[in-house]
Amino acid sequence: MAPKSVGKVLERFSSKGTRFYRIKTANDSEALYPSVTSVLKTVNKPQLNRWLVDQTAKRLAQQLGDSKREKQWADLPEWPEAWVAEQIVEAKRAPSVISGAAMSLGTDGHELIDKLVLAEVAGILPPKEALPPYPEQLVPVMHNYKAWREECGYTFQQGDIMIWSERFGYAGAADAVALDGAGKLIIIDFKTSLAVYEDYALQAAAYCQAYEEMYDVEVTGASIVRLGKDREGDVQELPVRDWRDTFRAFHGVLAAWKWLDGQAAAPAFSADRMK
Repeated sequence: MAPKSVGKVLERFSSKGTRFYRIKTANDSEALYPSVTSVLKTVNKPQLNRWLVDQTAKRLAQQLGDSKREKQWADLPEWPEAWVAEQIVEAKRAPSVISGAAMSLGTDGHELIDKLVLAEVAGILPPKEALPPYPEQLVPVMHNYKAWREECGYTFQQGDIMIWSERFGYAGAADAVALDGAGKLIIIDFKTSLAVYEDYALQAAAYCQAYEEMYDVEVTGASIVRLGKDREGDVQELPVRDWRDTFRAFHGVLAAWKWLDGQAAAPAFSADRMK
């Protein structure tokens, strides 16, 4: 399936925590678009905030318990202030360490799935590294992918494709484009998270809009496929209820991101009245 207009991604890079795509557009000009996932960082994630606090508290409790067991400060009336400060700093690192390990595992699984999808689209055998036996830590997620693939009934058309919206000004990478059992086009986004969160629907809707713009075809739906990393049988596929309605919400988030990024037509505030 070929896009209706010619354009290409010149580079992807990150700056101050935001990923950008430098695009050569259909009219041969260049544009700089934020990634969909970077835009969605604007959305408050209460479940993530709770997890961060929980992991920090657990780590601090563990450190204090270890110290008590080791009787490191048994002869002192109270823990030294500098030592306590050091433990707090160490505890604050815990969420980053844990999420970094989970992200690495999720990325490795995602890459193997991408290879399987692309090989299926091309009608060739998958590369050796995308076939079993898998590294032990990837066995659950790959087993879950295989179970989902055998049941879903989809025909993959494209995999791991970079898409963008010149109309709205954003870019991203869709995991898979497929035909469902009725021959209708859908976008699929794979996740290896512990749950399916609402902002995933916003992400999928953004991909649907961009794909329709680029390929001039109707996208009828999108699905989030969650493949658990920790145990076999932990699989979900949740179709986005109405991607066009959901995209309106994404468009609002995009406007907020641009405003916060300093792209508003005018500054947020007028001159200081106290001066």
